Amino acid sequence: MTEVAVRLAEPDRAAGAGRAASLRPGRAPPGLLHERCDLARAGARGRARRPWCDNEVAALEKSYGENEHKIKGLIQELAGERHALREHHRQGVPKR
Repeated sequence: MTEVAVRLAEPDRAAGAGRAASLRPGRAPPGLLHERCDLARAGARGRARRPWCDNEVAALEKSYGENEHKIKGLIQELAGERHALREHHRQGVPKR
């Protein structure tokens, strides 16, 4: 009877030290509580940063669209200049 009382009072010592012994239902190992707390904090930080990240992605998408529009305009402008140079060359070169 005394042995049973000791085992119930100190289950970790009676079963042996270590995580495996303390993973019984209803008992969490001491280090696991800290790990859970760290995970909870990391999750909270991630949720807090999510709106910032979403805003940055939206700004990058907008910037990408604007830059794409500018580049297409520059390409069209260069194509027009190339066409003008060809026409000028054709008209300016004397035929032999």
